[in-house]
This record gives sequence, structure tokens and C-alpha cells, in this order.
Amino acid sequence: MDVIENDEDFDEYKIFTEDELKAVSFSDISNHWAEDYIKELAADGVINGIGNNLFAPDNELTLYQAVWLAMRCCGAGAEAKSSEWKEKAFEMKLLNSPNEADSSLTRQRAAQIFISAYSYVKGAYSIVWDTSVFSDFSDIDSEYANYALAASNLKIMSGDESGRFLPHKTLTRAEAAAIVKRLSECLE
Repeated sequence: MDVIENDEDFDEYKIFTEDELKAVSFSDISNHWAEDYIKELAADGVINGIGNNLFAPDNELTLYQAVWLAMRCCGAGAEAKSSEWKEKAFEMKLLNSPNEADSSLTRQRAAQIFISAYSYVKGAYSIVWDTSVFSDFSDIDSEYANYALAASNLKIMSGDESGRFLPHKTLTRAEAAAIVKRLSECLE
């Protein structure tokens, strides 16, 4: 099986063979639900492991890590590596201020970051205001409600098997890989 990814210019395609995907080997993702997302993004250089052939899919993602991933999705990967990355992230509305400190990342804040990245590239978006999409919608802080609904409408983020968004749960590295893959597809 080949996995086909088109590049930024949409004129050429990069084809990942099964062997190339296997070459990106993390010893801790075998049979993990996000294994394919992780392998594809790692093969494309979007995400990295934590060293020693580990990805740590169930570890928490930090705010800064999410911002860097969002910047890469938007084609601002070079800025993510520069010393002024926080200013660029603030300009992109991924950070609340250029001095915002790194912290753990809730799912509702992740929705804000990744929808802001979407908006940075695509402009305005519309949402269907359907609070029944998540059984715990009332737990989502009002400042994040539209982002959570937009993430659901765009199929970038979803709830758990019980239909809960779990807004205050921290985002894992595996969840981030799935979100980044879906966001990348939306931005194509």
C-alpha cells in the first residue's frame, strides 16, 4: 500500500511506500490507534519523537508544541524555528500574547489554536451552532465554544466514543497527530 501526499504547490506528489513508513519507527506506537497518523507525519517531517525511538503517544502535548505544529501546518515552519516565533504565533492568533508561558494544553485550547491556524490560511469559517454535538458542551468555557464547534464541523477534532468533547482534559501527542493530519487535509 502506498500513501500519497501532495506537496505545498499541489503540482507534485510524494508517495510513501509501506517500507518508507516503516522506516519511521517508534517502538511505542505499534498497534496504537494513532500509529498511521504518527508515521505519516513523521515521514513528512512534521512531527518528531522524543528520542530513543520513542514517540510517547500518550504523553501530554504542551502549548508551545501545539503552536509549533500549527505553524508547520500553515507553512510557517521556518518562523517556528526563528527567535521571533512567539511574535509570529501571536500574529497568527495561536498565542494570547507574545509573552505567554508554556503550559499544559487542554482540548478546548487546542481547538482554539488549530482553528486559528485554519483561519490564518483559509480566512473566515462558518459553523453550525449545534450544542448537541457534544454531550458535555456545557463544560466548554464560553471563550472556546465556537472553536470546539468549528473543530467538530471541520472534522478536525471529535469527541470520545460517548460523545464528550472533554474540554478540560489535556491533549495527548497521539491526539495532536490526528488533529494535525486532519487540519493538513483541510488546508489542502
